[in-house]
Amino acid sequence: MTGRQTPTMLSNFARLRYLNPRVWDRVNKLFDHTTVDGTVARNTEAALTVVGATRSREKFDEAMEKLERHMVKRSKFNMKVSNIPSTGVLTETGKETKIGYQNMRDTFGQFGMVKDIILVQGTAYVQYAKSKDSKKTTKLIDNMQMGNNIIRATTTF
Repeated sequence: MTGRQTPTMLSNFARLRYLNPRVWDRVNKLFDHTTVDGTVARNTEAALTVVGATRSREKFDEAMEKLERHMVKRSKFNMKVSNIPSTGVLTETGKETKIGYQNMRDTFGQFGMVKDIILVQGTAYVQYAKSKDSKKTTKLIDNMQMGNNIIRATTTF
């Protein structure tokens, strides 16, 4: 199933976004960068139909996280970093600032050549030019404290 067909299918379940807006928004953003296998799309649709009837956040999270893992594996991104805080303190000025795309690009660029990054809902999907750089970065930053958050980093290939 192509990326265009799946968001249409997923939009039929937009009323369920309230169960976990963060994971819903992340998955929807990934549709700009990858497609979904037809079997996975059908399984997700079936799971979300059950969620629609039961309103189970646990089942919703399970279905959406399974879809997210599938999409990330099919995408160009080779690292996922989650639990990134929305603000941070600049070391140069001591002022609090919103963490955005450029901050992430600068930070991850210290570990290797970054080809692309998307940042959505406290999660960054990073594409390094070399997979060894994503492995090295993951080992260095997984479980690192960033502000008050403990960030999680995983390779995605």
